[in-house]
Amino acid sequence: MCSSGIQGITQSITVNSIFNRNYPVIQGYVLFMAMIFVVANLIVDISYGLLDPRIRLKKRS
Repeated sequence: MCSSGIQGITQSITVNSIFNRNYPVIQGYVLFMAMIFVVANLIVDISYGLLDPRIRLKKRS
């Protein structure tokens, strides 16, 4: 419970799904969080390559 006394919808859905053994909702939540993690890492990798020129791919001769 947060300081205002109102639970977040994501927390209540995931916690209720775990307690009620609602596996499709749990799988969907895990897949969604994994996709967010992958996209965040992709954004960081691309931005790192743009900001640091030493990281860029070099053409082979």
